[in-house]
Amino acid sequence: MAKIKSTLDIQLDLTRSVQELTEVISAVIASQPARWKEILIGLDIAVGNALAEIQAKRKRIKKQMMIAQEKFPERRDGGRRLDKWEVFKFSTALGSSAVTYFYGGWSGVLGVLLALVIIDYVTGLFSAAEKIRRVPDQV
Repeated sequence: MAKIKSTLDIQLDLTRSVQELTEVISAVIASQPARWKEILIGLDIAVGNALAEIQAKRKRIKKQMMIAQEKFPERRDGGRRLDKWEVFKFSTALGSSAVTYFYGGWSGVLGVLLALVIIDYVTGLFSAAEKIRRVPDQV
Protein backbone atom coordinates (compact mmCIF):
# COMPACT_ATOMS: atom_id res chain seq x y z
CA MET A 1 0.00 0.00 0.00
CA ALA A 2 1.37 3.42 -0.95
CA LYS A 3 2.13 5.67 2.01
CA ILE A 4 1.81 9.35 1.09
CA LYS A 5 2.83 12.22 3.41
CA SER A 6 2.76 15.94 2.80
CA THR A 7 6.42 15.73 1.82
CA LEU A 8 5.49 13.06 -0.70
CA ASP A 9 7.51 10.17 0.70
CA ILE A 10 6.37 7.31 -1.53
CA GLN A 11 6.84 3.60 -1.01
CA LEU A 12 5.49 1.41 -3.79
CA ASP A 13 4.58 -2.25 -3.76
CA LEU A 14 6.03 -3.27 -7.14
CA THR A 15 3.79 -6.34 -7.32
CA ARG A 16 0.85 -3.92 -7.63
CA SER A 17 2.60 -1.13 -9.55
CA VAL A 18 -0.39 0.04 -11.62
CA GLN A 19 -2.71 0.37 -8.63
CA GLU A 20 0.03 1.99 -6.54
CA LEU A 21 0.89 4.56 -9.23
CA THR A 22 -2.78 5.34 -9.74
CA GLU A 23 -3.16 6.02 -6.00
CA VAL A 24 -0.06 8.26 -6.01
CA ILE A 25 -1.31 10.28 -8.98
CA SER A 26 -4.74 10.64 -7.38
CA ALA A 27 -3.16 11.80 -4.11
CA VAL A 28 -0.96 14.36 -5.90
CA ILE A 29 -3.94 15.73 -7.83
CA ALA A 30 -6.01 15.87 -4.62
CA SER A 31 -3.23 17.74 -2.80
CA GLN A 32 -2.97 20.38 -5.57
CA PRO A 33 -6.45 20.86 -7.05
CA ALA A 34 -5.51 24.13 -8.77
CA ARG A 35 -2.80 22.41 -10.86
CA TRP A 36 -4.62 19.15 -11.72
CA LYS A 37 -4.80 19.96 -15.44
CA GLU A 38 -1.08 20.87 -15.62
CA ILE A 39 -0.18 17.67 -13.72
CA LEU A 40 -2.26 15.45 -15.99
CA ILE A 41 -0.93 17.10 -19.18
CA GLY A 42 2.66 16.62 -17.97
CA LEU A 43 1.87 13.03 -17.08
CA ASP A 44 0.26 12.49 -20.50
CA ILE A 45 3.37 13.82 -22.27
CA ALA A 46 5.68 11.62 -20.17
CA VAL A 47 3.56 8.51 -20.79
CA GLY A 48 3.31 9.33 -24.51
CA ASN A 49 7.10 9.67 -24.77
CA ALA A 50 7.61 6.36 -22.96
CA LEU A 51 5.10 4.61 -25.24
CA ALA A 52 6.75 6.11 -28.34
CA GLU A 53 10.14 4.85 -27.14
CA ILE A 54 8.73 1.36 -26.59
CA GLN A 55 7.14 1.40 -30.05
CA ALA A 56 10.38 2.56 -31.69
CA LYS A 57 12.30 -0.19 -29.90
CA ARG A 58 9.78 -2.78 -31.11
CA LYS A 59 10.14 -1.49 -34.69
CA ARG A 60 13.95 -1.77 -34.47
CA ILE A 61 13.70 -5.32 -33.13
CA LYS A 62 11.19 -6.26 -35.85
CA LYS A 63 13.47 -4.77 -38.53
CA GLN A 64 16.48 -6.68 -37.14
CA MET A 65 14.45 -9.90 -37.15
CA MET A 66 13.41 -9.33 -40.77
CA ILE A 67 17.05 -8.75 -41.77
CA ALA A 68 18.06 -11.94 -39.93
CA GLN A 69 15.30 -13.90 -41.69
CA GLU A 70 16.56 -12.65 -45.07
CA LYS A 71 20.10 -13.76 -44.23
CA PHE A 72 19.01 -17.10 -42.76
CA PRO A 73 15.75 -18.21 -44.40
CA GLU A 74 13.82 -20.85 -42.52
CA ARG A 75 11.74 -23.71 -43.77
CA ARG A 76 8.02 -23.88 -43.10
CA ASP A 77 8.57 -26.34 -40.28
CA GLY A 78 10.83 -23.82 -38.54
CA GLY A 79 14.18 -25.52 -39.17
CA ARG A 80 17.10 -23.89 -40.95
CA ARG A 81 17.68 -24.88 -44.53
CA LEU A 82 20.82 -26.97 -44.98
CA ASP A 83 23.01 -25.65 -47.72
CA LYS A 84 25.12 -28.12 -49.72
CA TRP A 85 28.18 -25.99 -49.01
CA GLU A 86 27.54 -26.23 -45.25
CA VAL A 87 27.21 -30.01 -45.49
CA PHE A 88 30.49 -30.15 -47.47
CA LYS A 89 32.30 -27.99 -44.90
CA PHE A 90 30.97 -30.10 -42.02
CA SER A 91 31.95 -33.34 -43.76
CA THR A 92 35.44 -32.03 -44.52
CA ALA A 93 35.92 -30.91 -40.93
CA LEU A 94 34.67 -34.25 -39.62
CA GLY A 95 36.93 -36.20 -42.00
CA SER A 96 40.02 -34.16 -41.20
CA SER A 97 39.32 -34.47 -37.48
CA ALA A 98 39.06 -38.25 -37.83
CA VAL A 99 42.34 -38.41 -39.77
CA THR A 100 44.05 -36.27 -37.16
CA TYR A 101 42.70 -38.43 -34.36
CA PHE A 102 43.68 -41.75 -35.94
CA TYR A 103 47.06 -40.75 -37.42
CA GLY A 104 48.13 -38.34 -34.71
CA GLY A 105 48.34 -35.19 -36.76
CA TRP A 106 49.52 -34.18 -40.21
CA SER A 107 53.11 -35.11 -40.99
CA GLY A 108 55.35 -34.43 -43.96
CA VAL A 109 55.20 -38.07 -45.04
CA LEU A 110 51.40 -37.99 -45.06
CA GLY A 111 51.50 -34.82 -47.17
CA VAL A 112 53.81 -36.43 -49.70
CA LEU A 113 51.57 -39.51 -49.83
CA LEU A 114 48.50 -37.36 -50.43
CA ALA A 115 50.30 -35.41 -53.19
CA LEU A 116 51.31 -38.67 -54.90
CA VAL A 117 47.74 -40.00 -54.69
CA ILE A 118 46.39 -36.80 -56.27
CA ILE A 119 49.03 -36.89 -59.03
CA ASP A 120 48.22 -40.56 -59.71
CA TYR A 121 44.50 -39.79 -59.92
CA VAL A 122 44.97 -36.83 -62.26
CA THR A 123 47.34 -38.74 -64.58
CA GLY A 124 44.82 -41.63 -64.61
CA LEU A 125 42.13 -39.19 -65.76
CA PHE A 126 44.38 -37.93 -68.54
CA SER A 127 45.22 -41.48 -69.59
CA ALA A 128 41.54 -42.46 -69.68
CA ALA A 129 40.70 -39.37 -71.71
CA GLU A 130 43.47 -40.21 -74.20
CA LYS A 131 42.23 -43.81 -74.55
CA ILE A 132 38.66 -42.62 -75.12
CA ARG A 133 39.92 -40.20 -77.77
CA ARG A 134 41.84 -43.00 -79.58
CA VAL A 135 39.02 -45.57 -79.55
CA PRO A 136 37.00 -43.98 -82.40
CA ASP A 137 40.17 -43.91 -84.54
CA GLN A 138 40.61 -47.69 -84.15
CA VAL A 139 37.01 -48.58 -85.07
